[in-house]
Amino acid sequence: MKDLQNGSRSDLRMGTEPVPGLVARMATPMVVAMVVNGLYYLVDAAFVGWGVGADGLAGLAVVFPPQMLLVALAVWVSTGASAVMSLQLGEGEREGASRTLRTAVMFCLVLGGAIPAVMLSVQTPLLTALGAGESTYTHAADYYEWIMSGMVFVLLSFLGTNTSRGEGNARVAAGAMILGSVLNLA
Repeated sequence: MKDLQNGSRSDLRMGTEPVPGLVARMATPMVVAMVVNGLYYLVDAAFVGWGVGADGLAGLAVVFPPQMLLVALAVWVSTGASAVMSLQLGEGEREGASRTLRTAVMFCLVLGGAIPAVMLSVQTPLLTALGAGESTYTHAADYYEWIMSGMVFVLLSFLGTNTSRGEGNARVAAGAMILGSVLNLA
């Protein structure tokens, strides 16, 4: 159902319903999605532990800090874009929200290319400083290269889920997060 200014039902709820109900409606699917998404790392560790062994798990552990740094960057960019878009949508500035999203996508594409280039150029000293030893370096380097090559997708996926949530579509965002975790099992 659309209002006179072409707003969606979620736009209407965001401006008219009581805040506690909105928080519960928005938070519940995201909490479930984050729990399921957290299982992603557990599943990876289980498969690596069973398939590769202790050295493979050590390689994952070495790469975990830079991986979390990159996830934090993705959350930072996507949360900022989502907040700006939410404000613009609340003010009825749909074109401004659309421009913000386009800018954020371009920013993610640029970062998704630049950050891996920099991070791969410092791979050996970084992994060594993080504790990769003789038996674990190869595993850590292999995983690190995969993480870096997928950075643009991490940025875009966080941008997609956060901007969906910022528009009031928490179920869409939660569904996307759950789908990614389920596909990881496949």
